[in-house]
Amino acid sequence: MTSLISLLSLVMTEIQASPLCRKAVIVETKEFSADQFFFKIRGDFPNLPNYPHHYHDEQGGVYPSQLIGDPVQDIPIVLQALDEWLSQR
Repeated sequence: MTSLISLLSLVMTEIQASPLCRKAVIVETKEFSADQFFFKIRGDFPNLPNYPHHYHDEQGGVYPSQLIGDPVQDIPIVLQALDEWLSQR
């Protein structure tokens, strides 16, 4: 059985050891039971095109994002992507 602390330590160590990652921060943890838990880590990968704006696909791949952090410009892009995603369902 793997505990929250042991798996979180392993993942943080791997991310921090990567030459691609500048910084990793634990954002959130939640333990439901000894063998059921959740954690979220944010890693900075400055070599990504469009850093810090990127997204993760359903398979875990990391890709540059068209979003720039300006809601006026980003909202139409998000709505278009949502419309495309919903039309495929």
